[in-house]
Amino acid sequence: MLAVTIGIGDGWDRAANTAAMLVRKFTGLPTEVIKRDKIGAPHPSFLKLHIPAMFPDHAEFLYFDSDIIMRKHWNPEYIFADCGRPFIAVPDVRSDSVLQECRRFGLPFPDWYINAGLLIFGREHAPILRSAYDAGQVGLWLEQTGLNIELLKSRTEILRLPRTFNTLLWPGIDDYTSQELQRRPEKILHAASLGGDVSRLLAIQSAFLGDVSAIA
Repeated sequence: MLAVTIGIGDGWDRAANTAAMLVRKFTGLPTEVIKRDKIGAPHPSFLKLHIPAMFPDHAEFLYFDSDIIMRKHWNPEYIFADCGRPFIAVPDVRSDSVLQECRRFGLPFPDWYINAGLLIFGREHAPILRSAYDAGQVGLWLEQTGLNIELLKSRTEILRLPRTFNTLLWPGIDDYTSQELQRRPEKILHAASLGGDVSRLLAIQSAFLGDVSAIA
């Protein structure tokens, strides 16, 4: 299994390198950071939908956003194989905006809609990803709603992991000090709600890391 993230743009390459370092540490997987858009995607986030084509020598993939902070050991290869190679993700938050998005596109709420910030899939899922790419942005969140629509249309089996595998951080609610981040019980923290502010993300990564060698 290959772990892949995207680091395109000023500061995002640094964020992606740090995220990849943590993924290697806590999963043992080899990692790749996509730093160039060679296909002219409407937004770098859409490149995740081209991962099977970009890495033809691999059959299984863990995709993770560059604003993810992995902080506990786990084995995505075991989960994927043990569960029969479903498409794996975490349900999105049960918010009014997600409810409205699901109503707009006929997606079951609240248990269907997945967050595309952490995905595990195999090469057999490439046609679904490609269809989502071809659909373009059909909802509020770049490629995410299109991917949900294609997964529903294809009747793909989805394994929904607990939110501890992809827990959003909320500005103004969460404490981003090093001590608080170290105390958090979740396997993965996701700073997606920062609104694309890479400087804040880099500060959070720095606060969490401290002495990297001391991370358990």
